[in-house]
Amino acid sequence: MGRKLWGIYQVIACWIFTAVFCGLGSLLLLITFRAFSYSLASRLLRIYGRGMCWLSRVEIVIEGEEHLDTAAPCVIAMNHTSVIDIFVISSHMPPRLVVVGKKEMLLVPFVGQFYWLMRFITVDRKNSIRAVASMKRANRLIAENKLRVLVAPEGTRTKDGNLGPFKKGAFFTAMELGCPIVSMVMAGSYALHPSGQVSTTPGRVRMRILPPIDSSSFTRANLQEKADELRDQMNEALDDMYANDPLISRQPHTQRETE
Repeated sequence: MGRKLWGIYQVIACWIFTAVFCGLGSLLLLITFRAFSYSLASRLLRIYGRGMCWLSRVEIVIEGEEHLDTAAPCVIAMNHTSVIDIFVISSHMPPRLVVVGKKEMLLVPFVGQFYWLMRFITVDRKNSIRAVASMKRANRLIAENKLRVLVAPEGTRTKDGNLGPFKKGAFFTAMELGCPIVSMVMAGSYALHPSGQVSTTPGRVRMRILPPIDSSSFTRANLQEKADELRDQMNEALDDMYANDPLISRQPHTQRETE
């Protein structure tokens, strides 16, 4: 199948799957009045993530999955370089997990209402006061329901595939709740679907789960220092994965060919 035909097939197939899955999932959550959202969300998203990766011919290799068994509540930090990151992570979503995302997620066709029905958390990134208030409410929700919360410490998707600077929000949550931070580091996703590309190139994504980090030493004064330390650890993991797996790449083929 040619590259253009593959791209057309992949986009159409994934959007059809998304519409059907989100429609059926939303109906199930509505029927149950969202009473089982936290229990159902992870199960539903594992099916969705694996279906999207299968349709896109994305192979996932995972290391350290046992670290996802860290008792809830806990904060799970992910690097974010590609639109397919959420599909890769969803395919191995641990139980009782909620996602923190930008409020614009609610406007995405089919996905927005499903996101809301799963009782995931939205943050207004353009208004710092509202964002802080949202996270304080979210922290209470996480503690009361013993949830795992997935966040991207970079705050947004990077444009060049490199790990961006970390913000302090995830570390503040861990400090407030007295819970550990577990990192999910993904390598190869940017090369398969960089910013601006319409379809996903088939290939491999490698994911490594790092051991949990104790937050008992976190203070308001050292949160940025802790954030920088975790960023360094995740960068080391990325360098190691790229160095030892020839089937993953930092950059798309088209970009490598012009360098």
